Amino acid sequence: MSRIVAVRLERLRVPFRTPLRTAERTWRERRLGLLILVDEAGREGLGELPIDESWAGAARAAVERQLLALPGRDSAEALAAVERRPPSAGPLEVPERAVAGAIEA
Repeated sequence: MSRIVAVRLERLRVPFRTPLRTAERTWRERRLGLLILVDEAGREGLGELPIDESWAGAARAAVERQLLALPGRDSAEALAAVERRPPSAGPLEVPERAVAGAIEA
């Protein structure tokens, strides 16, 4: 992927036909974000972000700030931008995987 010119985040909700029970809760749906990076040639790369209870407030704002800073960067710069975070950043590790997936796509 060459220079990134656009970033979109589409939120999706995927309902399960049968609820999934775990020790902690019952899952009736999966919420996710579909990260779409568009380069200068119009090619699109896709990455997935899980959206759950940790995707709220300050964590959500920090992730969105990182993603909005990607246009104008090439793929190496984009990865470096999302990799620069404190080790205890928690949900902030998600954009790194999603951006890497979108760049590789």
